[in-house]
Parts: sequence; structure tokens; C-alpha cells
Amino acid sequence: MVEKKKISTTETIDSMPGLKMKQLVELGKCIVCRKKLAETSEPQLTFYVLDVQRVLIDPSAMRRRIGEEMMMGSGMLAEVMGANEDLAKVFTTKKVLVHEGCAGNLHHLALIFEE
Repeated sequence: MVEKKKISTTETIDSMPGLKMKQLVELGKCIVCRKKLAETSEPQLTFYVLDVQRVLIDPSAMRRRIGEEMMMGSGMLAEVMGANEDLAKVFTTKKVLVHEGCAGNLHHLALIFEE
């Protein structure tokens, strides 16, 4: 679940969590325009840092779960009494940067993992 944080009018920029220079360098270029933070014609003062996960369904675990539901007669009952194993596995995770101005042009999410 994504945590949404509202910035209050009394909060200052000094009280917000930050990123060090090393962390910004590790993020590299915007995945849409392929430019670094300071390389754009207009300075991008706001940007997104996204944790993107590529996830794979585990077919064996899915079949077991469906079997539990069929044997117990209810998905809710299988949720409580079943093995409750992971049905999907995260096999690639990447932290990426997107300029706020580029965020509306993020169409090809799969290209993130092609680099």
C-alpha cells in the first residue's frame, strides 16, 4: 500500500526527509527523457523516485491455492486455514527517477528493465 503524506502549511523544507548527493547520483537519469536532474532546459525542482518491482506469478503455488479453495469450499476459509504461501515472487527491483514534467509521458514501463 502506498503511504500518502500531506504536507502541512507549517512544514518547512528543512523538516522533510532528504536525499544525499550520492543517492541522487545513483538514481542516474530520468527514465523518460534520459536527462539528469540538472540537464533539462528548465530546472526540474520536483521529481519522482519510484521503486519498481517486476513480479512473477508462481504457477505451482497458484494451483495449490486453487486446490485449497476447492477442497475447503471457500476462498475465505482457504485464506485462514490454508498454507498462505506467496503466490507471486519479486524477481527484479529497480529504483528510478522521473522528472515531474516527464511523468505524464511514462508509457513504456517495461523499458525500465531493459537497461
